Amino acid sequence: MLRGRVRALLIFIAIFAVAPHLLSCDCEKKEESQTQPKTPRIFLVLDRTELSIGEILGVSVKVENVEDVFGVAFDLMFSHDAFELAGSRAGEFLNRGQHKFLSEFQNDDPDRLVVGISEVGSASGVSGDGVVASFELKAKRAGGYSIALDRAAIKNPELNSIDMKVGKPQDVQVK
Repeated sequence: MLRGRVRALLIFIAIFAVAPHLLSCDCEKKEESQTQPKTPRIFLVLDRTELSIGEILGVSVKVENVEDVFGVAFDLMFSHDAFELAGSRAGEFLNRGQHKFLSEFQNDDPDRLVVGISEVGSASGVSGDGVVASFELKAKRAGGYSIALDRAAIKNPELNSIDMKVGKPQDVQVK
């Protein structure tokens, strides 16, 4: 009889020790994480990571989770010894109406293509995900290279900066 009571007491203690953990709900934490906005980011997407000399590498600059964007500026970094700029154009993200697209090499750094695109006039900002700009780079020299974004900035219609993360450089192999 004593053994039965001890066993019942142990089961009772175990249930009350474990039950709060089993019955607890992290509902608030789950709800908070679901309602917190995702971090805005700008990043590169390459159409491939290996190509031969003379072939074109497609490079897209994308944004994700952005709100109220009026303009985007960045430097596209690549070796001018390894690649030649064969083309550039605005993506669909800021291409709703009138926009201005500019890309030019910085005089003192031929590996730095300075790019800017913005709405024109008193347009409202754009939200969501999409391609900001696309580039075609013609491979000129064999080797391993890196394509990167530098000095990236996203602005709202009041020209205030929007906090964001910048994606990592992308590696490409030219054979």
